[in-house]
Amino acid sequence: MSSEPPYEKLPGRGSTVVARHRLHLGADHILAIESNGFHETYRRFFFRDIQAISLRRTPRGGLASLILLIVTLWLGLVGFLSSDPGVGSVMMGGAVLFLVLLLYSLVLGPTCVCQIQTGVQSTRLHALSRMRAARAFLGKVRPFIEAAQVSSAAAAPDGSVGSSLSPEASPTPASGATEADPPAPTNPGPQA
Repeated sequence: MSSEPPYEKLPGRGSTVVARHRLHLGADHILAIESNGFHETYRRFFFRDIQAISLRRTPRGGLASLILLIVTLWLGLVGFLSSDPGVGSVMMGGAVLFLVLLLYSLVLGPTCVCQIQTGVQSTRLHALSRMRAARAFLGKVRPFIEAAQVSSAAAAPDGSVGSSLSPEASPTPASGATEADPPAPTNPGPQA
């Protein structure tokens, strides 16, 4: 028997210049995997620690589609107006290739940046670079996050353990001191 927890692959996969990124769902966490071919880096984000997952739509996909459209039109126009049939057919072939890339980009949908925030860090999830995949990811993990945070809030009714989405669950100062009380000195100095 294997002692490793079973993981379920989550929607989204992405790549940067030097690495590929994937996300997996564990029993009590999200596992982010970054692989560059030589080694893999793993990061766990426990459901009870997640404070926010933010999505922001970016203009990168629209800009890439515009560039692909311009190149497609330019190659198509040069190929159509060329008097040499060899040059014309090569240019039209290039136009078809860029048209296929443009259609693929449009089918994938708009681009986005997704960040996950915990109490100690805010990390970009590179695996989620398209809105459709990011929304599917949120739909999949939201029930797990809410269940973990409700159970940790139920474990401590005063709100001191776990994170909560409500603004009332703010940490209280230690030892019953209020914010108006000055802190007690830790080393009073030599006594006379």
